Amino acid sequence: MLWTAPGPGAGLHARASVQQLYADFKKPSLRCRKLVNMGGQGCTRRYEGNKDVCLDTAVAPPRNACLVYSFGVADDVTFEDSIAALLNCEAHLYDPTIYMMGWHLEKSRYRQHFHPEALSSRPIVGQILSAVAVMKTFDTLLSQNHHSDAIIHYLKIDIEGHEWQRSIKIIQHNVQTWTNKKFALANIYNNIDPDIILLNDHSLTNSTPLKIFNYHTHTTNKDSAQPAGAAVAVKSHIPYKLHDNFHSDMLAVTIDTLQEPITIGTTYIPPRTGYLNFIDFRTLINRPHLVYLFADLNANHPSLGNSRSNLTGRQLHTLIAQNKCCHIVYQIFQGGEGVLISGGGSVLGIGNDIGGSIRLPASWCGVVGIKPTAKRMSRRGLVGAVRPVGIFGTSGLMGKDGAFVAEATKALFSVADFHACDPEVPPLPWNDSVYLSKKALRVGWFDSISLFPSTPGVKRAVAQAVAAFEALGHEVVAFPEQNWMEIIDIFVQLLLADRGEFTDFLLDGETVDEELLWYKSVTAVPPEQTEDRCPELKRQFGGVAVQHSFGRLSSCTDLWKKMIERSVFVNTFYQNWKSNGLDLLLCPIFPSPAPKTEQVGMLSFSLVLTQMFNVMDYPAAAVPVTRQTQEDELNIANYSCTDKMHDLIKQVGFMWHFISSDVFH
Repeated sequence: MLWTAPGPGAGLHARASVQQLYADFKKPSLRCRKLVNMGGQGCTRRYEGNKDVCLDTAVAPPRNACLVYSFGVADDVTFEDSIAALLNCEAHLYDPTIYMMGWHLEKSRYRQHFHPEALSSRPIVGQILSAVAVMKTFDTLLSQNHHSDAIIHYLKIDIEGHEWQRSIKIIQHNVQTWTNKKFALANIYNNIDPDIILLNDHSLTNSTPLKIFNYHTHTTNKDSAQPAGAAVAVKSHIPYKLHDNFHSDMLAVTIDTLQEPITIGTTYIPPRTGYLNFIDFRTLINRPHLVYLFADLNANHPSLGNSRSNLTGRQLHTLIAQNKCCHIVYQIFQGGEGVLISGGGSVLGIGNDIGGSIRLPASWCGVVGIKPTAKRMSRRGLVGAVRPVGIFGTSGLMGKDGAFVAEATKALFSVADFHACDPEVPPLPWNDSVYLSKKALRVGWFDSISLFPSTPGVKRAVAQAVAAFEALGHEVVAFPEQNWMEIIDIFVQLLLADRGEFTDFLLDGETVDEELLWYKSVTAVPPEQTEDRCPELKRQFGGVAVQHSFGRLSSCTDLWKKMIERSVFVNTFYQNWKSNGLDLLLCPIFPSPAPKTEQVGMLSFSLVLTQMFNVMDYPAAAVPVTRQTQEDELNIANYSCTDKMHDLIKQVGFMWHFISSDVFH
């Protein structure tokens, strides 16, 4: 958008708010007779970057004495060059990618000044495309150039929604003496390029500086002891407020974001100390906004994943039990998007789901995830690691809560014309009347399956959800038990039908993640050799898993027969649904709370409750209901184990989850 100010003496004066500027000029108030189109580039008849400029005598700026501000130049400065050549205006061009594009080196022939900052309604750290930027208010940028009272003759704002708050990149670790490792660590920071560095056990005295190039650093080691000390380093261009008013070796910084300020702190409690400084901890967390503590606390407690406990662990456990803080899970099934959203580092995630890769991390991190039917969103341009026949992978959304995900889904289906670029996707717009309907629903439910029984906490969550539906006036009915062994067999056989050849092709020459090694080893076994491998896998995964661990399809005929079995199962399930008159089915996502990273691979055989909806191509969503409690853990003692997989599920159910690692907020 481009705004033109009236002529000399009646210019556009600085405003503190971009929103106010937009409100002032949303509707044109002048009629232009001499409208000139300037700038633009393109290899077709459709130009981009061109702007209309009014050069009527009443509004035309004085040559050699005009002032232009342009926000969002990116890779196109043709408009700015055109107006500079015509009127010789003083021009200030803003875009965080300016230095990447090299405009500041090539355009010195004009009176142009290039700035790597971005425009925002409040000062924050942000991101435009791949460039990190400091976003500042309009009045701040004018003040920097001594233009607070100047007349701006042309103001161009062409940011097109590309400015957004990015997730802050933080690295935290126990360095175990900074002096011995500072050069190696400097190389790590140069490669990772974190925004904030948190160091524990640097073992420097309070009088010894800790320097990191291009960072503002702060250290503490009140007793000048070893091992001891904590430090925080913030990228030099990021505005922040330091908090160092603690009795122990604790430091924190507060940074503004689009939503609200956040405070990020760190501390180190050596084993010899053995307790948490409650005063400092409460001082840190007693703020009206989100607080994150990344720390090495040397805390042990069963609720934190340890077999033993110490005083620090018991203190933390008490704070968590009192809801004074939350212990956030680092480990995540895929990619970490669930953790980012749960921790406030992202508001929306888009990913692929072929067996639960959206719904599982959403469930384990307490956020909302939805998988639509396969042809509801186009998959053009996406390459999956596996693309089996008869299993329907699809893109989906993940967000903080149901209302946000619903609005994001509505916006996507209302605006995006998938059918225009992908004829396999039907032209089916969002139906608001269905979404807003107050009609009472008939809801089917089950809280456990015989093959992999649910832990007490999962059953309690389903019971709470059922009660919530009843309280809203909906009818709830029990849903009958299905043939779960059959759905596992169908899923695994279709998944392994090509014995991993397509995945091997994609991974050729790539470094293979350890989580995929089990898949590669299993798919590599020919059908005629599966019996030889059964005893080995039974010891590792148990009897249930080993029955469906290998691909046994050796011909197209076998594949067609399995597809017929799939059709029979889908029809049987649908008849159960129809005979019960259901609008919705309520069930667990997984039989236990979130497992640890090292347990996920082994528990993948128990993902039947997510896999079945990909086999049937039904839409499905994960919605958080409650958290695991101490009472749930105590009740896990009665969980019956008849298979190796049950033992793993019971272990997971005995760890207080939605929790795990030394990160608290």
